[in-house]
Amino acid sequence: MAVMSEEHGGPLSYSLEPAAGDASAERPIVWGSLGVIATLVLGLVGGWFALGFVANPRVIVVGIPLLMIVVADGLALWGGRRHRRKAVQRGVLAVTVIALCVAWLTNHALASIKPALPQVRYTLSSLDLPPGFHLVDESSHGDRFCHHGCPTVRRYYTAPDTDPDPVKTLVLAMFDQGWHRTSDVAPESATVAARGEVTAQLAERSAHVVEITVSRNQ
Repeated sequence: MAVMSEEHGGPLSYSLEPAAGDASAERPIVWGSLGVIATLVLGLVGGWFALGFVANPRVIVVGIPLLMIVVADGLALWGGRRHRRKAVQRGVLAVTVIALCVAWLTNHALASIKPALPQVRYTLSSLDLPPGFHLVDESSHGDRFCHHGCPTVRRYYTAPDTDPDPVKTLVLAMFDQGWHRTSDVAPESATVAARGEVTAQLAERSAHVVEITVSRNQ
């Protein structure tokens, strides 16, 4: 809205300058875009390192893209703190659309990173054991670069003495919880199960002691 100029009074003397604030959305978009770029670089690099220590990958794969959106919108609001409300709203909307697209790509990029030992162990730890099965031992080896073998976790479980086929019992429980077969063998005869980027091999090493070896797919 045009306002009357204080320098030249009169009913026909007006200034075309905005009454208050900048009407352009350029500054909020620039600041928000910088936030997207910064969190993208830090998120991809930091996420890769963090997956070497964080067991649950969702914390990284989902958390970093969400953080990217929050940071981008926050910087857009900060950059437009002296701008008109409509300009800030347009800038934040534009930045949100950009951040959503980049966050989606970041999510897929982080999800494509192969599991390290923490994620391999987490996949096995999230398994609900059949009644009477108990963990008695665990070992692990390998590294995320597969220089000394790919990440592998081996666990031993005791089964109830009354269970005639503990491998069958355990593998069927795994299939019920989202694991799948790797061949056309019948489920009750399977000794290998896969889920995501890991594969598990089952064997009865001694009476009622089941060994599960879970390794990252190469």
